[in-house]
Amino acid sequence: MGFVNGVNLLPATGEFTYGTTPRQGTRDTSNPSLPFVGINTYNDSPPFTGVFPKTDYSYSIDQLQAAFPACTTVAIVCAWFGNNESIQFCQIYPSTTYVNFGASPFLGAFQKWNGSGYSAEHWQCSSLTETSAGLINIPQNADGSFIYGGTPSDQSIVECIGDLKARGLRVVFYPFILMTSSGKPWRGRIGYFSADVLAAATSAVNGFLGGALTSDFVRDFTNKTVAYNGPAGTHNVLDFTYRRFILHYANLCVVAGGVDLFLIGSEFRGLETIRGPGWTVAGTVDGGGNAIWDYPFVAGLITLSDDVRRVFDTAGFTKDLTGLHNLISYAADWSDWMGWQHPGASPALPVADGQWPHLDQLWAHSNIDLVCFDNYMPLSDWTTGDGSLLPSGQSNNRDVANWSAPAAADSSCDYERVTQSVASTVDYGAVSLAVSSSLDYGIVSAAPSWPPSPPPASPNFNGLGLAGQATINSKSYFKANIETRRKAPGRNGCQIRNRSSSPNMVSRRVTNVRTSRMFSSTRSRPKARRHFGRYGSRRKAVDFFPSLIKIFRYWRFKRSTNIGSWDGHNAISSAGVKMIEPAFCSVWNWDARPFPAFPNLVNVWGDAGNWKAGNWLNGRGPFLTPPTKGESYDIR
Repeated sequence: MGFVNGVNLLPATGEFTYGTTPRQGTRDTSNPSLPFVGINTYNDSPPFTGVFPKTDYSYSIDQLQAAFPACTTVAIVCAWFGNNESIQFCQIYPSTTYVNFGASPFLGAFQKWNGSGYSAEHWQCSSLTETSAGLINIPQNADGSFIYGGTPSDQSIVECIGDLKARGLRVVFYPFILMTSSGKPWRGRIGYFSADVLAAATSAVNGFLGGALTSDFVRDFTNKTVAYNGPAGTHNVLDFTYRRFILHYANLCVVAGGVDLFLIGSEFRGLETIRGPGWTVAGTVDGGGNAIWDYPFVAGLITLSDDVRRVFDTAGFTKDLTGLHNLISYAADWSDWMGWQHPGASPALPVADGQWPHLDQLWAHSNIDLVCFDNYMPLSDWTTGDGSLLPSGQSNNRDVANWSAPAAADSSCDYERVTQSVASTVDYGAVSLAVSSSLDYGIVSAAPSWPPSPPPASPNFNGLGLAGQATINSKSYFKANIETRRKAPGRNGCQIRNRSSSPNMVSRRVTNVRTSRMFSSTRSRPKARRHFGRYGSRRKAVDFFPSLIKIFRYWRFKRSTNIGSWDGHNAISSAGVKMIEPAFCSVWNWDARPFPAFPNLVNVWGDAGNWKAGNWLNGRGPFLTPPTKGESYDIR
């Protein structure tokens, strides 16, 4: 099925979940009642049909290629943990569920299949093993289970990258942060909750980033790991900072033979928008006459991209923009990838609300090769007018051909809906931008930002007459995370609703996070609540896979002779740059735990119960409605 071009590979955790070699483990070597058991060969257990020594990961990737033979890209999601929403106190660290130094201590161990039996092996990650003193425990639930699995071992990541490349697949490395603080918040909530535009804010950012240097890492090709001697040669393996996290994996990807794309982070909205002491409303002017603003975390990402580039280049993995190999990017959240609204621009000046392109300096930087965002934008943006469940003139909500028209006018383009009553009744296809009492400028979407002039609704974002550093048409976009979900507890990127599809919203009332709100609103507001619309709480009108078909069909740039009427809206600049680079656009998600072992083994995996209402592709398809108007679903 050609509408799945790439997938994000989960579960992001599990000490050897991504391994191609069988492993055993025990959580307590001192307890005879806890023998070594297989921890990545569950598909071998009855009633499943696995044949030892093939691992769960290997079965799962076989299933992926059988179900989606046109899939060319796999993004390996690999998690470390963050333990505080406040940047001053947040540590970024790896850990394992096979150790506990708390009130009920235990020490686990692992074994690896050597071809004829099992022999001892350590979980390894950046000079840490399960025996290392000072590991931070992964919190446990009341029943003693862990809230997350452990960080994938370095060995398993190297095995996974090598296997995917041997299968002819493109590989993206996607480092991920899972939060262990109360409520397991989104990583985008890590922030600085005191007044910014001060030197103290920059200092807090620098402390979070840490002082790890490229020279602090030593690659171990024999043991498939990377040793850490930092920061700055101090040999402090308990330096739990962000630069150590990213540079470790840049070096590990070298050990694995390189990747096609390396992300230096994702969705750190709360960190990106922290302002340093040099921030002003108008910004300062660089040598090219463009405005720049003081965002210290963005500056830290720029430096980090330079360091990752240096790691790759010195290892012989130089940038290849033609073949799309050895590239670097950062995956912003869809809600702020084109700018952020600082209400009142306080404390700099008491001016009206504006929107500042805080990531422009990052997107313009020479070592950021593609503009990337995780995409939970609405599927469409329309109102019914007559109260029906469909846009005017449409009669079949399961007809894929009906879904393409609203795609370019998505709800993150040019305006937002300010009140629910207005959102329910106004025909936004013909709305005048003069209706300022009912509309406000929204976050700019991909298509309108591509032409050689800024969108009329938000010139220069803040209306100050200076453009940021990012040059339109200079780099391709790609959507690292296209999310679909059968039920909508939070991320609703691929659902059509009456009267609009709703973006990704936060369900809890919060005071320290600005978030999106009802229908297609994208403006920053505190204490926002989700408004589902008629189809928001449960998928009723739209099938799972046709949602993906709609996205890939609309943005495809290659026309097939048998589908001459399909749209192909992916523009190409005069310099030959594609607006959207489809090679790396990946659906969230495919799981390395094979179906049906996952989700049937509820006693093994705590998230198995989420499968029914979740966004896994495994075991889902094809669930396709019949093609209409003589069209085909093959959109390769």
